[in-house]
Amino acid sequence: MGHGPLGDVFNRFATAAAGEGHPVARFETWTGRDDVAGKTDSEHEREIQAGAEFLRDRDCETVTIVAKSFGGRLALTHLPRAIVDRLVLWAPAILFGEHENRPSITAAELAELDLPPNPAG
Repeated sequence: MGHGPLGDVFNRFATAAAGEGHPVARFETWTGRDDVAGKTDSEHEREIQAGAEFLRDRDCETVTIVAKSFGGRLALTHLPRAIVDRLVLWAPAILFGEHENRPSITAAELAELDLPPNPAG
């Protein structure tokens, strides 16, 4: 099973969601480390915004971003809150405390996301 950024886990997820009648759009905005390293935060934010608007423009009632690792960090830090209703994040690359890698995320902002409780405690 491929779990990397271009692995088949996202294809399988999209296929299963579409099979249950959910509209699905799969966006890959980078193909490797060089692509992602060459983008600014503003470019990442515009791409996320454009993907969410693409779905809203097609009358999707609920927009959910599904992302893993670095994509999860981008979703949290560049979330177009007015357009996106839900996030499904798999191991988002967010560090807290003394090792924080995205100081723009505050505890208050995370609390606003209405995240489910952590089952691990």
